[in-house]
Amino acid sequence: MRVAGSLAPAACGFLSLLVLSACEHRAAPAGRSITRDSAGVTIVESTAPAWPAGGGYQVVERPLLDLGGVAGDSAQDFIAVTDAVRLPSGRIAVADGGAGQIRVFDSRGVLLRRFGGRGAESGHFRALMWIQALAGDTLAAWDRDAARLTVFAPDGRVARTLTLPDTAAARQGIGVLGSSTLLAASLVNLDSVRRTGVVRQRVRYWTIGPEGVPREIGAFWSDELYVERLPNGVRPVRLPFGRAAQTAVSGDLFAYGDGSRYEIGVYGGDGRLRRSVRRAARAMAVTADDTTRVIAGVLAPVAMPEERAPLRRFWSSIPYPKTMPAFGDLVFGPGGELWVDRSRHVAERPPRRDVFAPDGRWLGTVALPDRFTLYDVGRDYLLGRWKDADDVDHVRLYALRR
Repeated sequence: MRVAGSLAPAACGFLSLLVLSACEHRAAPAGRSITRDSAGVTIVESTAPAWPAGGGYQVVERPLLDLGGVAGDSAQDFIAVTDAVRLPSGRIAVADGGAGQIRVFDSRGVLLRRFGGRGAESGHFRALMWIQALAGDTLAAWDRDAARLTVFAPDGRVARTLTLPDTAAARQGIGVLGSSTLLAASLVNLDSVRRTGVVRQRVRYWTIGPEGVPREIGAFWSDELYVERLPNGVRPVRLPFGRAAQTAVSGDLFAYGDGSRYEIGVYGGDGRLRRSVRRAARAMAVTADDTTRVIAGVLAPVAMPEERAPLRRFWSSIPYPKTMPAFGDLVFGPGGELWVDRSRHVAERPPRRDVFAPDGRWLGTVALPDRFTLYDVGRDYLLGRWKDADDVDHVRLYALRR
């Protein structure tokens, strides 16, 4: 699934490479990875991929299944795909955030059922953001605007819901740990922003069981925002090329990285750091072409000159970062593999993913199909959103050769 701080151990960080006597050195192939322990935390640093040149996983070019792109077909016409997962039975569930609807297809692409729809009532969505496969084709879904987790039975009936009240400290759902515990985060406190500029705060993470009682497990960096202070409030936007909180959930574990350097922590549901995964990587500069592309993308749908001018001024005034984030979003694969987005920006072709073994070693980098966003990884498949030349959303299943 997709969504360094006080939890990171003080000993055996990057500086501790100079003082290896403080750590238990466990072994590693020279020039590839070094694994050591520090206070019960496994630290794995990779300088080169384990796969030989020309080796590793390969994505078969022709998709096994292509859903969507059929205008006017209620089953095959998506408005805005926000997530997709393959269920244990082999069926495919697609979250169409634009329609506020979940559709379930069989392995041949035949629509079996749909449920949800836009609305505030139980079983509906105001802003459907992600779905997650649970045991036995049960499906969890998160509504951002309602701050509500809904668990659907295999037949589409609502099995249970968990709504976070407006007064709750945690309001942002990240994923489900185990079978029933929601991992959630606090929101950025914009009321504390006093002047225009880049804002990044440490927010609290919580676990919330079916009974609805939150348990704080730690503090982590939020996304970087650019916040403009106005006479009557603030105007926040996500900072282009800014550092972002990247998270993924698998079983009872979650992965988190803040993008400031290539370091990803794997944590237990109690918030304790279990493994630190690191990779040597060169920082990539944000260029004038990059910022021009951002501004052009914002202005593209705006036709009126009187509306374009203030938008251009605003987006041109933003203090863009000098370098790109160290990585993008995270997706867990089978057995605890971690697939890390290494694309320089969304327009890069082809998109690429670094693959890390369950023990934290960097295996290598996999090139994905053009215009493909990865959502789900299996033993022999990749599932995600693909955009055609007309920018229409499809959901594609590709075979993966290991």
